[in-house]
Amino acid sequence: MGRTWNGHTALISGHNGVIDTIVGWDPNSSWDAFKGSVGGRHNSMRPIAGRWRDDTGMNADPTAQYYGLQVSQTQHGNFRDFLQQDLLGTQGFGPHLNNIGVSYHYAFAPGKWMERLSSLEGNNNGQLQVISNCSDAAFHVLASFLYEWRKANLVTELASFMNNGDEKNKNMSQGRLMQWSSQMGP
Repeated sequence: MGRTWNGHTALISGHNGVIDTIVGWDPNSSWDAFKGSVGGRHNSMRPIAGRWRDDTGMNADPTAQYYGLQVSQTQHGNFRDFLQQDLLGTQGFGPHLNNIGVSYHYAFAPGKWMERLSSLEGNNNGQLQVISNCSDAAFHVLASFLYEWRKANLVTELASFMNNGDEKNKNMSQGRLMQWSSQMGP
């Protein structure tokens, strides 16, 4: 139900027009996410545990918008393998970050909660937390690969587009991401 109301962003890998992997960042418990947002809407939901899940069902969603780019066969294989082997089923953003003391949580309003709870945003509570919704999580993973592939201009363009919104809606990158992908074309 949440995806119908709010939308969803996932990472997709495919070859020659055939999708082979779709992985998205979701709350571990949809019920806990729902309960946490009742009454105060999305912004009131405190961060909860998140996990990368198989989102293959999105492939049949007629409302889905896709953003894709051409990469080499090796780059495709590396991205696909990362999605399938390093992200799917995990609660982090890849094995290279597993042992540095960062915890990962899901929230509908990640910007608000990062400012309040994470030392990464200047809090003195000592907690290294990444609090993300599905679109922000997908952006971070995609940005890592785009930098590796020397396509930093796409990261800059996407980040600029996502951050060019109204300050009160800084947590709503989902819609901005969809607008960007539709401007970029199939």
